[in-house]
Amino acid sequence: YKYLKPIGGLLVYLTIPKNSILILTNTEYVQFFLPVLLLKFLKKHKIYIVVHHLLTEERKNKFKDRFECKFIKLADYIVTVSEASMESLKRKSIIIEDIPVINPGMNFPVLNEKIHFSNDVFNILFVGSIEERKGLIYAVKSLEKLKGKNIILNVVGEVLQDNYFNTVKKEIDTLGLKLFVLFHGKVNQRELENIYIKSDIFLFLSLWEGYGMVIAEALSFGLPIIGSTIPTMHYFVDDGVNGFIVDPLKIDAITEKIETLRSDTLLR
Repeated sequence: YKYLKPIGGLLVYLTIPKNSILILTNTEYVQFFLPVLLLKFLKKHKIYIVVHHLLTEERKNKFKDRFECKFIKLADYIVTVSEASMESLKRKSIIIEDIPVINPGMNFPVLNEKIHFSNDVFNILFVGSIEERKGLIYAVKSLEKLKGKNIILNVVGEVLQDNYFNTVKKEIDTLGLKLFVLFHGKVNQRELENIYIKSDIFLFLSLWEGYGMVIAEALSFGLPIIGSTIPTMHYFVDDGVNGFIVDPLKIDAITEKIETLRSDTLLR
């Protein structure tokens, strides 16, 4: 399938009307690098690229890195979703001056207060696709010392990396956590809203994120956050006020923060 992407991009190039505006994301550089290069040469179109986050921030590949950077530089206009992503563009010398930052919109109502506390089970929520950069395995490992305290980790999101998912499941079996981790898969908005409402805290241990839409969603439901030390986290979480910021690689620190919020209802 990935080898057909450039062909699809060329078909777009051949059929696009003159004086069009192309709105693309940087993740489409494989498919549209050549078409955008040709369109740039003709100077009959405007190229608008939205950068969520640089793919090179989550995987190191110098060859792909150069192509992604060159692709973004071909744009007539560049916008991004967060100040953190804008700083990444500056570090890569893709931009020199500030560009427009447009935060994503949110469909959920903003409650800003917790409307539910579990009486018997302490529900931890993890929302995100199951892939290595989201850090689910660190969340799983943090539960090992909390067995027997009626804690459930609810995982919502589709599997993007089968091998990583199998690694996580193996870790769950090894640590004896099969009864304490529930996979809900991909759910619709109403189901997700109900899960947010029934949760007690939100765990977000991503290794890299351009914005972190689910953090905004969790905060809108009044959930305390335990989040990783990525740049974008500091735009959402004031450490010790509406959540805790921890190094996702320090499992004991994550465990400690979970137990702090579990045992102290007033603080929560």
